[in-house]
Amino acid sequence: MYMSFSKTPAFSKSGHITPFSDEADGMLIGEGLGMLVLKRLEDAEQANDHIYAVIKGVGTSSDGRFKSVYAPRPSGQALAMNRAYEDAGYAPSTVGLIEAHGTGTGAGDPTEFTSMNMVFGKDNPEKAHIALGSVKSQIGHTKAAAGAAGMVKAVLALHHKVLPPTINVERPNSQFDIENSPIYINTESRPWLRNGHPRRASVSAFGFGGINVHITMEEYEGKKPADYRLHEPFKTVLFQAPTPARLLQDCQATLARLLSEEAPAVFSRLAQDSKNTNPERPHARLGFVAGSADECAGLLQLAIQTLQKNQHAWNHPKGICYRPEGIDPTTQKVVALFSGQGSQYVGMGKELANAFPEVHGAFGKMDSLFRQDGEAPLSKTVFPVPVFSDEERQAQQEKLTLTQYAQPAIGALSMGVYKTLRQAGFQPHFAAGHSFGELTALWAAGVLDEDTYLALAKKRGAAMSAASSETDAGAMLAVKAPEAEVRQAISSMPGVSIANVNSNDQVVIGGGSAAIKAAAAQLQAKGLSVIPLPVSAAFHTAYVKHAQEPFARFVHNQQFNQPAIPVYANTTGLPYPGNADEQHAILEQQITNPVLFKNLIENIFRDGGRIFVEFGPRDVLSKLVQNILKDKELVALSVNPSPNKDSDLQFRQAALQLRVLGLPLSHVDPYKREAPAPLAKTKLNVALSGNNYVSEPTQKAYQAALNDGFRISGSQASVIEKIVEVEKIVEVPAGNSIDSKNENEEEAMNKEALKVLQAALESFNAHQTKSLEIFERFMSEQNQQGQQLLQLLSRQIEAPQNAGDAAAPASFEKPAPPVTPPKPQYKNGNGNGANGFVKAKVPGAGVEVEEKAEVKVKAEAEVKAPAAPNGMDTAKLEKSLLEVVSEKTGYPAEMLELSMDMEADLGIDSIKRVEIFGALTAQYPEMAGINPNELTELRTLGEIVAYVGKKGGAVVRRKG
Repeated sequence: MYMSFSKTPAFSKSGHITPFSDEADGMLIGEGLGMLVLKRLEDAEQANDHIYAVIKGVGTSSDGRFKSVYAPRPSGQALAMNRAYEDAGYAPSTVGLIEAHGTGTGAGDPTEFTSMNMVFGKDNPEKAHIALGSVKSQIGHTKAAAGAAGMVKAVLALHHKVLPPTINVERPNSQFDIENSPIYINTESRPWLRNGHPRRASVSAFGFGGINVHITMEEYEGKKPADYRLHEPFKTVLFQAPTPARLLQDCQATLARLLSEEAPAVFSRLAQDSKNTNPERPHARLGFVAGSADECAGLLQLAIQTLQKNQHAWNHPKGICYRPEGIDPTTQKVVALFSGQGSQYVGMGKELANAFPEVHGAFGKMDSLFRQDGEAPLSKTVFPVPVFSDEERQAQQEKLTLTQYAQPAIGALSMGVYKTLRQAGFQPHFAAGHSFGELTALWAAGVLDEDTYLALAKKRGAAMSAASSETDAGAMLAVKAPEAEVRQAISSMPGVSIANVNSNDQVVIGGGSAAIKAAAAQLQAKGLSVIPLPVSAAFHTAYVKHAQEPFARFVHNQQFNQPAIPVYANTTGLPYPGNADEQHAILEQQITNPVLFKNLIENIFRDGGRIFVEFGPRDVLSKLVQNILKDKELVALSVNPSPNKDSDLQFRQAALQLRVLGLPLSHVDPYKREAPAPLAKTKLNVALSGNNYVSEPTQKAYQAALNDGFRISGSQASVIEKIVEVEKIVEVPAGNSIDSKNENEEEAMNKEALKVLQAALESFNAHQTKSLEIFERFMSEQNQQGQQLLQLLSRQIEAPQNAGDAAAPASFEKPAPPVTPPKPQYKNGNGNGANGFVKAKVPGAGVEVEEKAEVKVKAEAEVKAPAAPNGMDTAKLEKSLLEVVSEKTGYPAEMLELSMDMEADLGIDSIKRVEIFGALTAQYPEMAGINPNELTELRTLGEIVAYVGKKGGAVVRRKG
């Protein structure tokens, strides 16, 4: 089949299969076997089977007699699809996922898209609501198994409520005009939210000769087991031991097993045992989250190295947590904090919604409220369809920034994650939120029930966005300075007021857009750092009075309950009262009153709060708490600190950190179905791949043949030795003259043959010697030319530093004549005479040059950037940067690496960058001329060192 297809334009010349892509150039062949168990639904339910999906309709057709088997017809494919939906009894427009044939060929993809548009676009004005994909982008065209592979993918998508990705698509095929169709190419895993009807998926399999099959399926809505999920990309590993020394020994023993052949089974058992491990309070404990046995071994090795140096409590940037003992829950109380507006980002919690039903369900319930009001589901804004340009991605982010979407989105995510951790045993002593987050805190404390909370979240966002487009909604500005200093600075600025007191040195002011712009210029002139905030109005000022009144009326009609735990109010910094009327009064005025978050946190700490856990996107509140309670003993963490990391991974890491602290959490993920442990390897286990299997002895022999110097078997010295031993004295008894004569003739023939063979070998050896001579001459000339080039480059590099010679033109010396080595002397015919060295004289120089047969050129060049008057040493700069980052983030300097991403790995935001740059500037005054905005694009600590070193005139050494 491969040979047959290779004679057609069907195969990809680039070696990549990219279905429906603008760069699609053909398919790749794969191998596979798909097995599905089909039963009548009633029989499967009666047998209590695991039911993954329900087939609703099947359609088949033939293209009939047409051009060839390689030229499919849209009309024939469309006929099969229409027949399937006739059989199913519902419209094609209700389908959410199409697993297409999708071969990536020039004829197949455009034809198939045309046929899909004929069916799914008919009487369907809605755009971009049906996900399109092809599993062939991942496994190739598996020939007879291709339809089964697509069906397995679609069935599992329905079962897990996830829209699976199609990879390798940088931009859709420009011939499709896909933007004006109901179809979009799904390039990332996204939660599949219901849209008023059951989830539905379809699969196409279009074969040779125009045979078309289309199957449409629906999710199974009956009872499912709690442990329904088949995949688990991240596994928690948790160790405990009576003492740190014993813990270290256990980790070392486990690492040895992870580095052996039994690693998969060891990792599986570690993950299984860790699910319900609750370390005893006096015990030392250590843990991390890993995705594979190899990653587990790497993290454990790093943990052992760190533990050997430091047996006090620490958290490594790579997610490893250690404590010598657990906390005392009677004195170190737990606080649940809930994010406010400004933390939102597109795709927030996407992986969590794919894995945990509570998060998925929270967005589903919010979608229902939006549909009831005749609006598009919120999930379309939070988890929008994939786009393929920066401009489109920016537009999606700006849409989510609008208050009517941002607040309910943050509320849904916060609620879902809190419910997930709550069912694992999380029990806070206090609750609080920032601005909008106060609503979530009231729900978590039981003041609001779930339906009331979701309705209030949507109502609050809608009310705050309802200002007339003709009026100024105001703007907000974060100022890095203490509250007293900011109050003094803005006292003479009309139309500006304090909206938030967030921390010891961060205050947010609000007011009219023009007033805030003027305030920013005046505050900067006074030497204060300011950052404009991406908000749609001046929250907590008189500019949102239009929202306060309708929201207050809605709040007044809701049922409030007695709080189960204290909820600290933004307006007062004190716990909410138990009386419902007083609760209403505080919440009704909250929108226009300032947020006193600093006072609130200080009061919680005074009342015993020590463990602060932030629910929602990002880690804004955790950082504020660390600033407010600086130099005090506490822990502040977020369940989703970085928008650049997998939210599922971050949630598991946060839950692990709480378990290491000593909180009684267990079985955080009850939805993963337990899989059998990996079987131990036996001699019958053979690793298979796309190549034919080759045994280890054969592989070793092959490698030995490739690395033996390419010698010809039986040649050179070994043959010559046999020639020397040929001549013998043969004694012939008298009376056997005939036999003697025969033997002499045979011996003579042998001698003649050996002479011929010897002559041939000598000729071969002479040719080899001549070839080696030519090769050595070539390498010698290359060496000389390389040295001349290095000298020339060295002069050119050093030229700018010699002021007196700056204007002199570059001079190029005439190259010296090539060195001609004498004929090499060899011993034993192996080309290694004189121990591999020969002596050669450079003509005209009178200097002997010692050359080695194997030529190696090593060059070390010192490249100097134009140095400033006070040039910096990058080694010293690196050390200073690591010390400053350690001071500002709390991570020990020895844990930091220059390759670490400042935001993703270390949680350094824009404000923290300014602090770090300021501290460095104090140590290196020559940096004062660098614009801090230029540093915003730099991702890693190493990039900062390189950039600042270059700007400040550092000497950079390049090692050859």
